[in-house]
Amino acid sequence: MNKKTGKDTGKDASGRPAHADRPVFYRPESPRKAKKRPEENSVKPERAVRKNRLAALAVLLFFAALLLLYQHFGISFCPIYRIIGLPCPSCGMSRAWMALFHGDIARAFFLHPLFLAPPLLAAAVFFYEKGNRKRKKAAQIALWILAGLFILIWLIRMFLYFPRQEPMRFNEEALLPRLFRIFKK
Repeated sequence: MNKKTGKDTGKDASGRPAHADRPVFYRPESPRKAKKRPEENSVKPERAVRKNRLAALAVLLFFAALLLLYQHFGISFCPIYRIIGLPCPSCGMSRAWMALFHGDIARAFFLHPLFLAPPLLAAAVFFYEKGNRKRKKAAQIALWILAGLFILIWLIRMFLYFPRQEPMRFNEEALLPRLFRIFKK
């Protein structure tokens, strides 16, 4: 820096070129392209971990409250079942958990074979910390497989049990069947 003109001369205070201590190929990267140090990438801040765990715990408590309300009042909370009248892919899960709590494991698996999947997913979210790309990709593949299993089992159960056998019973008191009956008259 020239003290008189204030212009950059490309030299530091000792008179050496400003880039003398850097390799010739050095080119500063933009902050967006700069790679994080391994210690920054591997350790997640405690606040974010605590936030993820609290969110997973809130989801578990919400579903536990729904189970208790279902047990005491027998009300279905499924909007698909209440509006369309068709059972959804997770239909029978609340009843499966109630059967399990009463010790009837065979009935629980009959009502919904994948009833253990949501708490396992919640536990995975509870303990999951953002990791490398492979872990994220594996988690994404697992979610797609689970969604496919839910759809496949739903289709099989619709074929075998719908419309008159539990847990795939048709809801004739749902909104759309009621409207259909009104307009049919």
